[in-house]
Amino acid sequence: LLRGVIKDGTLYGKKICTATMSEAKIQANVSSKLEVEGSLGGLQVLDLTPEGHMHQRIISVGRDPLLEAPHPLYVMSGAQEDSRTAFNFKIVRNLEKTSEKDTANVTIRMASLWYTHSPLFVVELQSCATEFKQYLSNL
Repeated sequence: LLRGVIKDGTLYGKKICTATMSEAKIQANVSSKLEVEGSLGGLQVLDLTPEGHMHQRIISVGRDPLLEAPHPLYVMSGAQEDSRTAFNFKIVRNLEKTSEKDTANVTIRMASLWYTHSPLFVVELQSCATEFKQYLSNL
């Protein structure tokens, strides 16, 4: 994420953060029932502002492609070694009209989330959002 900053009358790009999503998957099967399942391997947000050099990791959940293995604290409890994902979901709905009930079975699992609060980072994000809204209103 970049933000435009004017310095000495010249517009420069200032790096605010990087967001990395990894291993996003979704699959759907349709037969007598509808099955949709998916997962997100990991999500990381790193603070790239000069003030954020001490605690760069703002959000981390699931697998981090920059690390060998995630810390066990931030993985779903009871997860197998190969199923350490940030988020899993599965939706199953019977398509046959065998009963009057129209129901779906929804299963959602999410790993523990690591969040480091940084007031300066939040201010930078708010500035980005404000500038983006101004840009859109000028189109």
